[in-house]
Amino acid sequence: MKQCLAAREELGQLRETYLTTSKINGEVTHQLQLKIQQMASLSTQFSEQKDLNGKLDQKCIFLEKEVRRLENERADFTRKISAFEQQEPIRRHEHDKRMAQAAAMEQSFERQKNELIAKEEEESRQRLTQMKAQWKTHEEGVKNFIKNLCDRNIIEYINEWPGKGKPDNAIKICDELIVFDAKSPATDDLSNFNTYLKTQTESVSKYLTHDTVRKDIYLVIPTNTFQAVKKFVYNLGGYTVYIVTLDALEPIILSLKRIEEYEFAEQLKPEDRQNICRVIGGLLNASKRRIQVDHFFNAKMLELIGLAERELPETIFQEVNQVDKALMLNPPVDKRAKVIQADELRKRQSLLEGHLPQVRIEKAVSIEIES
Repeated sequence: MKQCLAAREELGQLRETYLTTSKINGEVTHQLQLKIQQMASLSTQFSEQKDLNGKLDQKCIFLEKEVRRLENERADFTRKISAFEQQEPIRRHEHDKRMAQAAAMEQSFERQKNELIAKEEEESRQRLTQMKAQWKTHEEGVKNFIKNLCDRNIIEYINEWPGKGKPDNAIKICDELIVFDAKSPATDDLSNFNTYLKTQTESVSKYLTHDTVRKDIYLVIPTNTFQAVKKFVYNLGGYTVYIVTLDALEPIILSLKRIEEYEFAEQLKPEDRQNICRVIGGLLNASKRRIQVDHFFNAKMLELIGLAERELPETIFQEVNQVDKALMLNPPVDKRAKVIQADELRKRQSLLEGHLPQVRIEKAVSIEIES
C-alpha cells in the first residue's frame, strides 16, 4: 500500500516534471523559432549589406580613380601655372615693348596728321591769299587785257564816257558803245556772290541813258569764281547782261568786231546774224566748258597730290619732293607785239595727234564732267 502511494506521488512528481519540462520545451522551441527568424532576417540583412558593400567597394574604386585623375590634372595645372609664371616676365616685357611701339606709332601718326593738317591749312591760306590778290587786281587786269586786245585788233577803247556813270571799260564797234564792267567778290565768302551779281545787273542800267550804248552788257568776273556762279545770262527786258570770265573776253570782242564789216547792222542777212550768234554762243560755251574742265582737273590733281602725301612712304616722298624742286615748267610767254596764229596752233595740234598712237592714247571725241 505504501509502495502504491509512493509510486503515485512519484508519478505525480514525474507528471509535474513532465509538464514543467514540456512547458520549458515549448518556451525553448518558441525561443528557437524566434532565433531562427532573427537569423533569417540577419541573413537577409547580411546579404543586403554584402551587396551594399560591393557597391561601395566599386564606388570607392571609381572615386580612387577620380582622385588619381584630379591629382594628375592638378599636377598638370601646377606645371602650367609654373611655366606661365616663368613666362610672365617675358610676356610682360613684350607687352610693354609693343605698347611702347604702339605709343610711338600713335605719336608719329598724330604728328604726321598735324603736319598734314597744318600743310593743308597753309595751302588753303595761300590759295585764299592768291585768290584775294587776284580779285584785288582783277579790275586793273581786265582793263589792261581789253586795252591790249583793242591795240592788237584796231578797236577803239573809250577813255571818256559820254553818259552818266562811267563803266570800268567800254569799247566802240560799229558806232556802238559796248560795256565791260569788272566785278569781283568783296571777301572770300562766295555765298552772297550771286546776289551781288544780280544787284549789279540791275545797277548797270545807268549806262543805257546814252543812245549809242549797246543793250548787251558784260560783267567780267575772276576765273576762280566761275564755279560759284549759278546764272550767266540776265534778260532784264530792255537789256541783257552776260556774266563772263577774263578767258572769254577775246573771242567775244573779236566776234563783235565782225559787225564792222557791215555799214549798218540792219544790212546783216538773217543767216549772217544766225552765224554770228552761233559763233558767239559757241565761244561762250567753249570758254565755260574749258573753265569747267580745268576746274575738274585742278580738283583731281589736288586730290592726287594729297593722296601721294598721305600714302607714299616718307623716304620715297622726300625723293619725290627733291625731284619736284628740281623741275621747272616754262610755258610760252605772251608777247605784246606777237600775234598767236591759228595756223600755228592747228599745226601743233596735228603734231600732237600724230604722237597719240605712239603713247597708246586714244583721241577723245568728247569729255563728260560729272556735276
